[in-house]
Amino acid sequence: LQRLSEVAAGLVQFRGRELRIGSLPALGLVLLPKAVAVFQARYPDVRVVLGVAESTTIREWVTYQQVEAGYVEEGIEPLECDAHLLFRVPAVVVMHRGHPLARRREIRVTDLHGQNFVHLWRGHAERRQIDAALAQARVSVVAKAETQYATGVCALVAAGVGIGVVNPIVLLGAAAFDVEVRPFLPKMEFGILELSRRGRRPDALLGEFVQTARAELGAIIRERHSADSFRPQARKKASEDRPGR
Repeated sequence: LQRLSEVAAGLVQFRGRELRIGSLPALGLVLLPKAVAVFQARYPDVRVVLGVAESTTIREWVTYQQVEAGYVEEGIEPLECDAHLLFRVPAVVVMHRGHPLARRREIRVTDLHGQNFVHLWRGHAERRQIDAALAQARVSVVAKAETQYATGVCALVAAGVGIGVVNPIVLLGAAAFDVEVRPFLPKMEFGILELSRRGRRPDALLGEFVQTARAELGAIIRERHSADSFRPQARKKASEDRPGR
């Protein structure tokens, strides 16, 4: 009864509030909407503004208090923000249907030598990881295109421009990318950070959203990763070539 009373008081307290959240596209357009829906089911009178931009822009929004919380790629310098690691997921290789490398169960960095490649822009922390892996293995790829977001990498790959290495959460979105997906070796992980303005006053409503987002995102990642759902369903005629099938 006490908890119900506290919830009722909270609903009145937060009525008419606006909560501003910023996120990189791979998360903001794919996984965060579920967290927003769960949160608004509890606080229907709170308006959520979900802004999507690249990680450096989200960091600026948080720093200058244009948003209350931001979700960015790991590897970006937090500057005036407090950072909390939400999760890490293993990178995957994407390629168009019928690509010769699709016959393999997994793709090693040395397999990429001489391949047409679609890069993320150089400012991305994930791009720096990919470049470091290629350099360490002394692998040279043929750079055919660069794009700002992982969704763009997948779209260009599906069109046959080249192959790419991406964060697998981008494959969980509504967009149907007609691509082959394989694990990338040696294992390389991409992480997501939650940012908040350093030194800001405690905000109960923001705390509720942050905890909801952590719970929902964690549940989705655990479910998808354990079920190997980052990989599209195999076509019957190629099922014997799929890893773990």
